[in-house]
Amino acid sequence: MKDERFLTLTRNHIQPALRVLTQQLPSPCKLHPIPRGGDVIMAMLAYWRKDLCVTTEGFSPAGAIILDDIVDTGQTVKAWRAKGYKIASLFCKVGNLIERDWEPDYCGMILRTTHYIIWPWENNPIQEKAAYERRLVKEKKND
Repeated sequence: MKDERFLTLTRNHIQPALRVLTQQLPSPCKLHPIPRGGDVIMAMLAYWRKDLCVTTEGFSPAGAIILDDIVDTGQTVKAWRAKGYKIASLFCKVGNLIERDWEPDYCGMILRTTHYIIWPWENNPIQEKAAYERRLVKEKKND
């Protein structure tokens, strides 16, 4: 039985979003990937665009773009934008955004869903689902 709380993305979802995002990004462009999700997206973008520069240390808002795999609640966008950075994301889940101004500056594809995303490169999707379940239980206790 399919669990309706989860959306499993495939390469068929990711390839079109990558193409759109590569066309949106300025050239040349300095990207700072958010660890975990942003690193994977950076590696894929590098295949499509040879003019991308990865920054990891000593970068400033001038010209640097923060790269993430997905904008979910908008909290990451809010934190980095407050420091003056632009944000690029492969996907943006508009169903979870708390405020519209938390959308990224560059987005490969908008997902109109509130489902938890399972990525094709995740080593153990069952473990990811279990971690999500624990987070939901914790959030309900805090309400």
